Amino acid sequence: MEGDGLPLSATVILPKTRKNIKIDRVLTLCRGVCLLLLLKYRFNNPLQDAFIIWAIAGFCECLFVLNFIIYSLLKWRPVERQTDPHTLSARYEKRGEPCKLYPVDIFITTADPQKEPPLITANTILSVLAVGYPADRVSCYVSDDSASPVIFCMMLEVFTFAQKWVPFCKSHSIEPRSPAKLFSSRTASSLFEQGNELKEEYEQLENRINDLAQRPQEALKIARRYTSWASDNPYDHQPIVEVVNNIGIDRFEWNAPLLVYVAREKREGYKHQFKAGALNALMRVSGILSNSPFILNLDCDTYINDSNALRHAMCVFMDTKLGYNAGFVQFPQVFDNLDRQDVHGNRLVFLYDVLLKGLDGIQGPYYCGTGCFLRRTALHGVGTQEGSLLEDCRLELGKSALTKHDQGEIAWVSKEAALDLCSCNHEKGTAWGKQVGWSYGSSTEDVLTGYGIHCLGWRSIYLWLTPPAFKGMAPSTAPDRLAQRKRIAAGLVSMLLMQSSSFFYNPKTRLMFLERIAYIYNCMFYAGISVFAMLYMVLHVACLFSSKSLTPKAREYETIWFIGALCFQHGMSFLEYKWGAKNERFGVREWWNEERFWFVSNVSCFVLGTLEALFKSIGLVESSFTITPKTLNSKSESKSETPYSINASLLFILPMTLVMFILFAMMSTTLHLFRGGVEALEYMGGELLFGMWSLFILYPIVCQMIRVLKGYTALTSFVMLVSFIVTILLYVRA
Repeated sequence: MEGDGLPLSATVILPKTRKNIKIDRVLTLCRGVCLLLLLKYRFNNPLQDAFIIWAIAGFCECLFVLNFIIYSLLKWRPVERQTDPHTLSARYEKRGEPCKLYPVDIFITTADPQKEPPLITANTILSVLAVGYPADRVSCYVSDDSASPVIFCMMLEVFTFAQKWVPFCKSHSIEPRSPAKLFSSRTASSLFEQGNELKEEYEQLENRINDLAQRPQEALKIARRYTSWASDNPYDHQPIVEVVNNIGIDRFEWNAPLLVYVAREKREGYKHQFKAGALNALMRVSGILSNSPFILNLDCDTYINDSNALRHAMCVFMDTKLGYNAGFVQFPQVFDNLDRQDVHGNRLVFLYDVLLKGLDGIQGPYYCGTGCFLRRTALHGVGTQEGSLLEDCRLELGKSALTKHDQGEIAWVSKEAALDLCSCNHEKGTAWGKQVGWSYGSSTEDVLTGYGIHCLGWRSIYLWLTPPAFKGMAPSTAPDRLAQRKRIAAGLVSMLLMQSSSFFYNPKTRLMFLERIAYIYNCMFYAGISVFAMLYMVLHVACLFSSKSLTPKAREYETIWFIGALCFQHGMSFLEYKWGAKNERFGVREWWNEERFWFVSNVSCFVLGTLEALFKSIGLVESSFTITPKTLNSKSESKSETPYSINASLLFILPMTLVMFILFAMMSTTLHLFRGGVEALEYMGGELLFGMWSLFILYPIVCQMIRVLKGYTALTSFVMLVSFIVTILLYVRA
């Protein structure tokens, strides 16, 4: 029979990729030699009159070398995979036989209609309803953590529009199936009559949804026609569960996936565990409705760009060789609201195109949040070699385990049972958030949950499709991007502090050695090393004040190792960026923007995120979760704004302080050079070049400071004043 015996997925290494891997390995070894020789110079040339500065600099350099070694090991053997959805269909969708494809539950989360416009969520839902997968095997659950009647009314409008949108997409093979994206693209002009009619109807839908967002009280009146909506307080309300298919439209009039609105109970003073708690509520509700064996996690702004994305994932899970131990399948995050230059470094080439491909050659990539398919049994805390979940884990799972239904069958249960699963008290005395479901205790609940799945012995798979399976929206301003990275940094460091014992040694976990190293690297070096990077830079700048040098003299041959290490670092990162972004035309400027923003993050949000996690661990601050604002604009930056707008963020205090400190130091060194002549230049030349290199990277901060001085506000004046005071204190100490 067609498709029988053929593999559903395969590992493929193209000749060009193989060549790039060899070049990368040679450059890695050369850079490693330079770094080791640099350490040799450091230990053989102590500063007797500044021993503490020398010791701290040496310790920082040891950490940098360790970071390089681990990163090189993790990306040493990258893996690329291909899937065959045609073989999948031929094998499991045979004519005249029941469909044997696994059902999928799709979780969409939203928490604030002000920061996450309902129209964005509407397009995500429409792309899910129109996905290229049997409709009776798709269930969509939308978690509204704000319990906003606007979101509920939006879903009613979307379900009505989907009656025409879904058949249109499937009959004409439309891609992508997000109407906002389709109708704004160049292909929209080539749509035939039916498409143009739908475009007009979609514009009317936009107006209705935007009108509801502007009049929440009117939305509340509409919502109360269909359900008991007692309160519109987003922080104190009863649980709400509504099956949209049953409201207003008979679900059997058209072949529609199950669409469910869920708002878990919120009470003031109760710890709701942010996004992880919302996902666990969805998991319990879906467990008594559809109970599909696989779950797709999507953010409200992440629409399905390739309608066959579910089939590609099933090619992994249903593969006879690979699927039996696959705990989750991660797809990369791709954004469609970026400008060409990507001034905020949102493409994340080094993560999604380099590191995760390397991890796929070990035990699999991290769970990175949106765009990830998870096995339900793995989320239930069941390992690869353990028995039945319901027979062994009823007590730990809580009441939801008592209402298990056959996989794939939509079971209509009483609303009281569903509401109970969303109540605040449901998780008391259970293992939810610990061994079951999404893990609590970190703002990066995705990475922490993936770690738990890997510890159970499951592996993960990384799939990169062309075109991308999913597309989302990146933060549109520098403060928003830095705030997002600060939250990630705090979450990863918190995860390290929580799991330190199991990270370094735990014989009960089935975690491969290099995978364990990968999690330590992610939590310790992603953000934690930023403190030492900041300290290392301050030490070099402070040397300009004290006429001491941590670098060799200009005529000493050891200078080659410093220059070589710096050149190899930037050269290798450029090649990785170029190879990783092979499907798009990126040049030096785009690469440098990502490098520059990463450096700015290291001296701002990463440092603050690390400190926040440390303060949280000793009880000085409470856990927080900042929602990243989404925008409907197609551009990632307004034309009226500058790429590094700092007029509303205190996150820029540290980089501005560093800029002022470097400027003060370079002015002091310039005066010293006038007095000391050529000999002083030879001795301090390395430190002077280091300061100039730092200013070159922080050049956008310098430009923005000048703009602030021309037209400042109260907040920007405060930021500048704090930075100036800190700089003076550092100058006095130096």
